[in-house]
Amino acid sequence: MRFKTSWIATICLLTAVFSSCGINDIPVEQRENWRFAARYAQSHREAWHEIWSGFDIPADVAESIVFPELVRYNRVQDSFETTVLESAYPEFGIDGCDYSIGRFQMKPSFIEDLEKRWMRSGLAQQYGLTFDMADTQEARQARLDRLKSEEGRCTYLALYLRMLYLDYGSMDKDGKPRQQGLETLPRQEQAYLAATAYNHGTLWRSPGAGSLERIRSIAAVETFPLPDNLLRTRLRYYSYGDLAARYYGQTF
Repeated sequence: MRFKTSWIATICLLTAVFSSCGINDIPVEQRENWRFAARYAQSHREAWHEIWSGFDIPADVAESIVFPELVRYNRVQDSFETTVLESAYPEFGIDGCDYSIGRFQMKPSFIEDLEKRWMRSGLAQQYGLTFDMADTQEARQARLDRLKSEEGRCTYLALYLRMLYLDYGSMDKDGKPRQQGLETLPRQEQAYLAATAYNHGTLWRSPGAGSLERIRSIAAVETFPLPDNLLRTRLRYYSYGDLAARYYGQTF
């Protein structure tokens, strides 16, 4: 009994020590979860970039957009949420379940909206990629299968960024210059703004009608949580776009 009590006391003491070991004094770029995410991105970069280049996407910008999600990724949580999504989404749609899954943390409602906008944009014919938008179990299962695959997630990210370049670009729907669009900015700033849009969600516009100032107005808001201690019991909030821009500057 005394032995058991001693072990319980030791565990409680270690838990308290580790919980109090904050890492907020270590720059986020020097933490192990950042380094692990950077190694993961490097090992997948060639395959990712091949997909993104097929949609005329600057691969360095695309990689930076999702990098903060790679830093936060939790395999156990993702496995649980993917299992729940598999059991509910194909049959019931987003009313049944709408978890974000995968290392890029995309949810079905986001993808449904993206597919619809893609199919209306004229880009589907240009790039030879169309989707079944029927409200059926088969169409939802196919969408989920794409979300669960690395290739599918990379393709969706390419579509998302391609749509941003269309809606927040320089030309209006008639091909006339309208503004200094997203594609004209330095790449690191593109990553900063596109990542902000990705994290906060973007209201789709007509070509060239999206306001970059609207994105800039929310870019500095710190809403993206990362663990702030060894046991992941405390969180610190960051600007998602700032993390993406930091990674871009560090890597490219």
